[in-house]
Amino acid sequence: MPQSVYRTIFAGTFCSVGLENLDGFCGSAISGPLRQAGTLLSILSYLFRVEPLVAAFALVLYSPPFFIVPYFQKRLNA
Repeated sequence: MPQSVYRTIFAGTFCSVGLENLDGFCGSAISGPLRQAGTLLSILSYLFRVEPLVAAFALVLYSPPFFIVPYFQKRLNA
């Protein structure tokens, strides 16, 4: 940034902008997975209510990654 910007803006403004970005990142680290889990549970409960056979098939189809991914992730991180 040009030097004239530093003369016209208070130092606290730069700090607050940086903290807002960090706050958004930390907040989404908690709310993002909760929102995704809630969406998944809502869709599965709706499917089981409307069409249990399709819901069971979807559950069987999407379940293996919940077990396979952590297994391979542990092996890669070791």
